[in-house]
Amino acid sequence: MGSPPRNSSASGQCDLFKGYWTRQFEEAKTKSMPFRLTGNDTVEVPMMIPLGHFPFGMTNTVQILQLPCEGGNLSMIIVLPREPEDLLSIEEQMTAAVIDSW
Repeated sequence: MGSPPRNSSASGQCDLFKGYWTRQFEEAKTKSMPFRLTGNDTVEVPMMIPLGHFPFGMTNTVQILQLPCEGGNLSMIIVLPREPEDLLSIEEQMTAAVIDSW
């Protein structure tokens, strides 16, 4: 079996992700914090608060965080719109080429 492509992507929700992070999150550091939806609407959600250095970048419209998984062959890239109202247009424009450009 060959190696996976260096730059490949899949989008979707990660609520079923069962991988192991290179740096594990400490459950005791999970805190309930406000999460901004649209406009001024927020909801309280549990937030994982990791300590460490992670690959991070920003553009005019998004913040990008890379969370490496154990083994070094896979990582999760989290793309967060700077303005929640921009989510749909960002999703529509997101391609492997756009992700590679980040």
